[in-house]
Amino acid sequence: MTIDSGAADSVAAPESFDGFEVIPHEQPQFYQSATGEPMVNVGEQMVAMATNEGTSRGMTFQATKKVKKPLAS
Repeated sequence: MTIDSGAADSVAAPESFDGFEVIPHEQPQFYQSATGEPMVNVGEQMVAMATNEGTSRGMTFQATKKVKKPLAS
């Protein structure tokens, strides 16, 4: 996962987090990559994570197929 404080949303490919369902949006949503390429948002995933100290946390990622690795905003 890459942290990007300039990203508008956290994004990931739908297959990035096995076992976490992609919940489709009711209306299509679109993004624009840093290079200007259009990206279709196919839904969102609520992903369970843990800190290095073992504290449980959750993070929501917007799912799009044009991402190579998760990008956290």
